[in-house]
Amino acid sequence: MAKNSAVERFYYEGRRSFYKVERRNKHFHILANPYSTNSFRGKEWQRGYDSCYFENLQRLQNGK
Repeated sequence: MAKNSAVERFYYEGRRSFYKVERRNKHFHILANPYSTNSFRGKEWQRGYDSCYFENLQRLQNGK
């Protein structure tokens, strides 16, 4: 069960990060993956981020 909670933790962290932006001076920046892309944490974070991206893309293509 501990592994599943870790999977969910990084997955949902990636999903939340999709909607967060940082403002630096006059520019807005998307938050980047804070973990190594080859690590378990980084892959789960990216999976969560990507799932939000594709859900949003589908919503835009359907006109909703």
